Amino acid sequence: IRFKNGYVNLFDAHHVIAAGTKAYRLSQLQHLNVPDGIVVNKDFKGSKAALKIVGEIFTVRSSALNEDNAESSHAGLNLSIVPSSKKTWLSDIEKVFQSYGRDKDEVVLLQKYIEPLFAGVVFSRHPTWGGTILIEYGSGLASKRMDGSENVKQVVLERATGSVVFSSDDQLLNYVPQIYDLL
Repeated sequence: IRFKNGYVNLFDAHHVIAAGTKAYRLSQLQHLNVPDGIVVNKDFKGSKAALKIVGEIFTVRSSALNEDNAESSHAGLNLSIVPSSKKTWLSDIEKVFQSYGRDKDEVVLLQKYIEPLFAGVVFSRHPTWGGTILIEYGSGLASKRMDGSENVKQVVLERATGSVVFSSDDQLLNYVPQIYDLL
């Protein structure tokens, strides 16, 4: 499978080497409730068929080759725009491409927008506690934590078993087994 007209369906991204790590991983999770999306490269000029996949409101997400991989996460290093729309999508895509710097071989992920109950980051290796996994999250969009209007909540799991070592509150605890199974 190759990029056609500058894009490929997200759920075909695991067949495309240049799809970026985030898109690749999400395409592997298609058996879950992952929102539809497309992966675009610099050749993408717009397509009604492509935009029909992502709907009226969508996210424009970074999916760089050096993001979300086994060696490093680079979380927050590149720009993602949540939400975007058909009014601003071309400029939003360009802003995400610009956040990569000079690398011209990167791609951008457009994904159908859903209003999240929780949003956050899972660190498969806790930065300071050996043998554990760190989940940082909050309610709604992650931007609430990024701009400082909401405090980050945390859950720490034992890496070997998935049992909870620490939790700053109990909002996410019912979802911990499902999150752990994804890792």
